[in-house]
Amino acid sequence: MVSNGLNYPVNHPTITLIVTFIAIFTLAVKAHASAYPAKIKQQAEDYLYSVYSVEQPLARTNIQLRPPSPQLKLARCKQPISFKHAPSRASRVSIAAQCSQPKWQVFLTGTVEQWLPVVHTTRPLNKGTILGAKDLALIETDVRKVNRTYFTDRAELYGRQLKRTLNSKKVITAQTLAKHLLVRKGDQVVIEAKNGSMLVRMNGTALEDGEQGKQINVRNTRSGRTVRAYVSRVGVVSVTR
Repeated sequence: MVSNGLNYPVNHPTITLIVTFIAIFTLAVKAHASAYPAKIKQQAEDYLYSVYSVEQPLARTNIQLRPPSPQLKLARCKQPISFKHAPSRASRVSIAAQCSQPKWQVFLTGTVEQWLPVVHTTRPLNKGTILGAKDLALIETDVRKVNRTYFTDRAELYGRQLKRTLNSKKVITAQTLAKHLLVRKGDQVVIEAKNGSMLVRMNGTALEDGEQGKQINVRNTRSGRTVRAYVSRVGVVSVTR
């Protein structure tokens, strides 16, 4: 038993009980204050997931935001919180959380990752390499960090030619590929010519390389004449469009 300075004693258990109550109350207040920012963070992440999972439905989407600081002491919103966000290709994102009653707005920042199997090289490949199955592998990649057109199907690249040297395990993008030639100089081709509803086909030899839609010189095998024709598909050119 101790004196409290007012000439009546105070029991130790009483002091301990009061101190314990104050500590518990303080912790409860802090926990309550930190729980609301965490709830805002979760709602903002759910909102972003609904946006970006539609954009890349086959991707494994991960979203991580930093919660608002508890020091902001945001009052609990009496209406559903609304969110404003302008989707972009960037990995770093910002989103505004807004409350109408009471009125407040807070910004959250973080990152978005979207993982897809993307075609990579399996080994160092030289410029001019004609790609085959042994050169290509699918590796899960955060495509938000790939700033060029990438591929998710290896077969789409079979027979394509590299226009630059690539190291092993590098993403193959459209910019690393030579033009997709459907006809090469010296190829035997079919020359198509339309006359109304009638389609005439003749054999010929390509005198130039050509991708789809390009007009090239072709020699008619039968007449020996050189004609201008548009590349329409592999081994086929058309004198009319």
